[in-house]
Amino acid sequence: MINGYLQNGAHEEALTLQSVMFKEDVEPNEITFVCALSSCEKIGALETGACVHQCLMKRGLCRNSRAVRNALLDMYAKCGDMACTSKLFAEVGERDLLTWSIMIWTSAFHGCLEDALDCFQQMKSALYNFICLPPLFSERAGDIHELQSFCSEQHCTMYMKPFKRGVRLKSCMQREYSVELTPKHCTTMVDLYGRADRLVSALRFIESMPISPDFAAWRPLLRM
Repeated sequence: MINGYLQNGAHEEALTLQSVMFKEDVEPNEITFVCALSSCEKIGALETGACVHQCLMKRGLCRNSRAVRNALLDMYAKCGDMACTSKLFAEVGERDLLTWSIMIWTSAFHGCLEDALDCFQQMKSALYNFICLPPLFSERAGDIHELQSFCSEQHCTMYMKPFKRGVRLKSCMQREYSVELTPKHCTTMVDLYGRADRLVSALRFIESMPISPDFAAWRPLLRM
């Protein structure tokens, strides 16, 4: 039921139902807690998320469950608590692709661009067998967060010099990891060229895009 509420956007109802579980002495499991943290993240319920964190610590699930650790990290990140996000990330012993992706996205979103770029490089070193994806993205969670990592890294390069770092990243995505460009990647690349005052290069990139450019792809050029 809690997951059903979550999937249908009824996040407050999901959290209310978990409270009912506690009152009726029904012990939540790992999945229940992950759903609750996801609901907290969706509606920005940081205080409730912190209470869920306390419940998890009492049960030792923070140490023993990778899914719970990542859900906690994501909740604090999306609720804007950078201090707790950084503290939790530092305490995570075994970091997977999702763990790194959350931290990269968080740093980029909050304007800590150098931290995001450094984190991306650390991830590449730590995950020496960094997932090589098939030519087309599937809907697996790992694939989605791989895409998120590249998009966050590209987002950082839009605001930093030299812009060539972003261009190298695009080549790296395609050559080393077989990541196909998505509309979001393409829009980010056009914005990257635009911020570097490279109008001709931006137009050439749009013409060579593997997908038909939409309004979002042209919009960065309208600001030049």
